[in-house]
Amino acid sequence: MTQGLDDQKDVENKGDVKNNSDIKNIDDVQNNVNIRGSTKQSDKSTEGTVEEKSDENFIDILGNGLLTKKVLVQGNGRESRPDRGDIVTLDIEGHLSDGTAVDKYTAFTFPLGEGDVIQALDLGVSLMEIGETCELFAASKFAYGERGREPDIPLNSDITYTLELLKYEKKPELDKISQEVKLEMGEKKRERGNFLFSRQDFTGAINSYTQAIKILDYPSATLNEISINQQEITDCKLKCCNNLAACQLKVGAYEAAIRSTEIVLLSQPSNVKALFRIGKAHSAKGNTNEGIQYFKKALQLEPESKIIHQELSRLSKKLKSETESEKEMYRRMLGTKNTKTTNKKSGSSVIILLFYFTLYNSSDSKLHIYYPVFLV
Repeated sequence: MTQGLDDQKDVENKGDVKNNSDIKNIDDVQNNVNIRGSTKQSDKSTEGTVEEKSDENFIDILGNGLLTKKVLVQGNGRESRPDRGDIVTLDIEGHLSDGTAVDKYTAFTFPLGEGDVIQALDLGVSLMEIGETCELFAASKFAYGERGREPDIPLNSDITYTLELLKYEKKPELDKISQEVKLEMGEKKRERGNFLFSRQDFTGAINSYTQAIKILDYPSATLNEISINQQEITDCKLKCCNNLAACQLKVGAYEAAIRSTEIVLLSQPSNVKALFRIGKAHSAKGNTNEGIQYFKKALQLEPESKIIHQELSRLSKKLKSETESEKEMYRRMLGTKNTKTTNKKSGSSVIILLFYFTLYNSSDSKLHIYYPVFLV
């Protein structure tokens, strides 16, 4: 059970981080649209910003035809557009290219711009006004991508949405919400992170877990609430930290993974997943001895785990090879291949003892030193 996320089936995820390089945040998108709207596209040579066709109700949001918006019913004006973090409520109905209906929701609610929905909705809704109805075309990379969504959305599917923005509320202030609401918000972010991890979107998952931890870590609104749901909040936070470490390992952020697992182990020193992941992080950083120590602790708690056995065996062989290489290097420096030589002329024996030291510098890197002592 060392590979999967907490509260999720173990899944071996392979592949690179999915990242759309042409995605902009909603503030940039809104600014670009405002600029283009005020100039009525007077400068047609401008590239890399939002383009508008002669139909003023049509917007090419990213300027590449992959995400477009057409207003069907006008809203209450630009001042009624939601901001990042606002809780938006809208009716949604999507259709695939063959007309199949997908993602049909009434009064669907989500926080805008926080990665809780597909990128097309985060970006498109940021340009909507209260009372507006629009048609939003999303190429597959801004919808469900090359993986699709079983069972209803095939891979690489473009989707055309009809959206109506009903209302929005301002982003809640964390110091004014109850522990119960805070826990609910944190759980939703964690579940979103698990979903993104299962799709190998490790960057998106890191974003969701980080948001969850920030919410759960925020001080309680009142002293009387501190004990209410506190254990559940702590458990949820530690699951997020552990899952965050799994994502950080996937993207090569080993130092960050160590910090995440240390938070878990501070409260749960026998957490096998955390021990395994911190061992993996140390191993990747070249801290072989530390990696072995953590794998041994994990193996004591879960002796039947094949993957822990494999990692421990691999590191042990690596340490032995490193030690032999260092010894051989110092033997060559001393001009001898054996630690014991005989002086034939005097009949006496010269014994060369190699004393082994491990030094640590300010960055915690190890330096192995063999100090020769000659005994006659």
